[in-house]
Amino acid sequence: MSTTNDMDGEFEDVPFNKTPPDWMKDTPPPEEPRRKANGKAPPPEPPEWTPPKFATYGATFDPASIPLRRWLLGNRRSIGELTVDAGPPGTNKSTLMLTDAVAIVTGHRLLADEVHERGSVLFLAGEDARRDVEARIAGILEFYDIQPAELGDRLHVLYLAEVDAINYTLANMAADMAMLNTNMAGWLREFPDIVAVFVDPLMAWHRLVENSNEALQLLFSALRAVAVQGQRHVGIDHHVTKVTMNDSEGHVNNLAALRGAGVIGADIRWAFTMAKLNATTAASYGIPEDGRRRYRRLDQLKQSYGPDDDEMRLLRVESVTIANGESVGVLVEQEMDLVRAEGEERKAAIAKAAKERMAEALAKMLTEQRPRSAQGAALWLITHAPELVPGKNGTPLSETTLRSRLPGMIGAGLPTRHEGRFARIVIRPAACNGKGAEIDFEGGTQS
Repeated sequence: MSTTNDMDGEFEDVPFNKTPPDWMKDTPPPEEPRRKANGKAPPPEPPEWTPPKFATYGATFDPASIPLRRWLLGNRRSIGELTVDAGPPGTNKSTLMLTDAVAIVTGHRLLADEVHERGSVLFLAGEDARRDVEARIAGILEFYDIQPAELGDRLHVLYLAEVDAINYTLANMAADMAMLNTNMAGWLREFPDIVAVFVDPLMAWHRLVENSNEALQLLFSALRAVAVQGQRHVGIDHHVTKVTMNDSEGHVNNLAALRGAGVIGADIRWAFTMAKLNATTAASYGIPEDGRRRYRRLDQLKQSYGPDDDEMRLLRVESVTIANGESVGVLVEQEMDLVRAEGEERKAAIAKAAKERMAEALAKMLTEQRPRSAQGAALWLITHAPELVPGKNGTPLSETTLRSRLPGMIGAGLPTRHEGRFARIVIRPAACNGKGAEIDFEGGTQS
C-alpha cells in the first residue's frame, strides 16, 4: 500500500495494482502520413490498371469501309499525319512551309501541289522575327497576286521570340528527364478550326537532348497525337547533319542525314528534302554556274504508305518587291522539261559562239602565216587568245593538251571568210595525237 495526499490534506490508500483511469494512460500520437526524405507527401496511388482497347479482324472486316486518306496539299501533306521537310539552313524550307500555309488558307494552287482542303493554319515561328515572316508572306501574296483579305483571318502565327520560351516550348529536360509540355501539346491538339500546324524549325521548339531516342520519342509521340486526335496535319522543318559541307545535295535520298536521334526518321511517315543544286545537277539541266544558286531541288525522302517517287521537283527563288520597297525571295515551281530544253538551247548557243570565236582567232592566225602545224596553232592560241582555251585554275591548256584537242575543236571545219570569200578552216591530220597535222583554209565561194 502507498498513500497520496489529496487537496484537503487527507490521505487515501491506493493499492499498487489498481488500474489507472483511461485518461491517465499513455496514448500514442495519431499516425502521420508517410513522407519522402525531402518532407514532401508522396504522389497519390495510380489508378487501377485496365487492359487497353484493341481491334479484332475477321469475317466482318470490310476493306471498302476503310476511310480514304484525307490529303490536304498534294501528296506531301495529309490530315492526321506528320511530314518533315529537311535540309541545311538557307535552302528556303521556311519559305516552302509558308507558301504551303498560304495555299491551304486561300485555296490557291501556288506550287505544283493541288489544295485538297482549305482551312486555317497555325504556324509556329521559332527562328524568324515577326517582320521577316510578314515580309515573306507579303512576297508570296505579291508574286501570286493574292489580296490580304483572302487570308480571311485563317493564318495564325506564334512567334517564339515574343513569348516566354520556357512556358511555350514543346518539351524540356528536367534533372536528366525529358518532360513534355502537356499544356502546349493540348493547346495544339485542341486549337479550334485548324487543319494544319507548322513547326519551324523543330529544334527551336524543344529543349531536349537531340540525340536521345527516348526524349525525341516522347516529343514525336505527342506531335503524332496532335495530328491524329486533333485531326490536323503537322508539318515540321528539320535540319540535317554536316553532310552538305562538301556536297550541297549530300542529304538528298539519305535518311541517315537527318539531324538528331534515329527515332526521327523511324517515326515520320512522309519526309522531303530541300537542297541547293550542286554543279553536276545544274549542268544536267543546262543551268549556268552563275545561276544555279537560285534553284532548289525538292525530293521525296520517305513515304511509308506507298512507292517512293524518284522524280525531283525544281523550284526557283524569284525576287519580288513588296509594298515597303524591300525585296524578298519567293519559291516558284519550274517545269522540268522546259528547264532542260532551255538548258540545251543555252548550251548549243554557247557552243556556237565558242566556235565562232575560235574560227575568228584561227582565221587571224592564218592570215599571218598559212598553213600552220597543230603545234604552231596551239602555241599561237595560248599566246594570243588564252581565253579561248581555258584550263584549270584560270590558266590556259598546255600546248600538248591543246594540240590533241584541236581536231575535236575544228571538227569537219569552221566556217569563216577569207579574201572576201566564204571558206572553212580545216585540220588535215598527219599523225596521231594531232602531231604533224596542218591547219589551213579550204576552198570557198565569192561573197
